[in-house]
Amino acid sequence: MNKVLFKKMLSDKCKEFDLTYMEHKKENNIVSIYSLEEDFHLFLTIQNELVPPLNLQYNISFEPESCDYVRCLIFPDPVIISDETKDEFIKFVNVVNRFILYGFGRFWIDLQLNDLAYEIVFPTRYFNNNIGDMGKQIFDIPIAHFTDMQNPLYMLKKGEWNADQAIQYFEEMHKKGFVDNMDYGLW
Repeated sequence: MNKVLFKKMLSDKCKEFDLTYMEHKKENNIVSIYSLEEDFHLFLTIQNELVPPLNLQYNISFEPESCDYVRCLIFPDPVIISDETKDEFIKFVNVVNRFILYGFGRFWIDLQLNDLAYEIVFPTRYFNNNIGDMGKQIFDIPIAHFTDMQNPLYMLKKGEWNADQAIQYFEEMHKKGFVDNMDYGLW
């Protein structure tokens, strides 16, 4: 994998989306104390006038040392799922995954840690031949998904909506291209 191209793509996307990032240095047998598994850690805040900001973190790693695969996890921080809301999030995320037609990634929920994440895993050989598309797969598509999901995620977190309401909102947005937030008690 051409890591120089990857870093350039990463730098360009960080500027485009106002992401901040840390690169973890690995030199011979010395590894950064911050992480044994990730190469890059990024931070993004998605703003919305209706609900509080959604803070996201990216964890990007080349796996294994031969760099055959790139793995990217994108997750809200702090955790937004509780034991009480877990079932509603699972139902909602299962429907959202049906709308991901172009993206390589999928949403999943860690049932033990109550974590929601969007995960992308792809072979590095694909990246080398499709750098523009990989920028979209790692940044544009997941950020668009989280932006579309921000209101339902917040309402599910607060326990004010159940999965059916969140799904209805999400499906209406995708069918019409917009949602009248007043119809859902958001204004």
